[in-house]
Amino acid sequence: MSEEKECLGRLFKQIHFAFEMNGARLMKAVDVTPAQMDVMLLLYAKEREGSEVTQKDIETVLRLSNPTVTGLLNRMEEKGFIRRVRKETDKRCRFIYMTEHGRTHMEMLEQARKQGEANIVRGMTDRQAGELKQLLKIVLSNLTEREESPEEIHFVE
Repeated sequence: MSEEKECLGRLFKQIHFAFEMNGARLMKAVDVTPAQMDVMLLLYAKEREGSEVTQKDIETVLRLSNPTVTGLLNRMEEKGFIRRVRKETDKRCRFIYMTEHGRTHMEMLEQARKQGEANIVRGMTDRQAGELKQLLKIVLSNLTEREESPEEIHFVE
């Protein structure tokens, strides 16, 4: 195999593309967009903790603007994935809840996610899969640790 194809950046790009394609196929099957999936994952996690979620929480956690979240929630409500309930003490505040229909979709997505993760580590021992996860966390940390200005970048030969 040529050195160019073995380049780490190239491998990460190919892995990312394959991962995105598999995820897109799954989400299309259940009529969920990636942004809607992010909201559903947040609601699902908070629901399991026993916490309530407001639109402002979604904006903050997902780093999205108010108009973007409003449109997203409108479409999710039209699909029957969520419902919005006004707070009794402050009519400007709405709690967002996943409906039974949304929960059913989320459970299907969760099962598919688990299957997808099993596919990623297929052929690896539990130890190798754990090591891979640790190594990927280090890579992510290395890449997000701090932004370097162009004059601070040091090239390795």
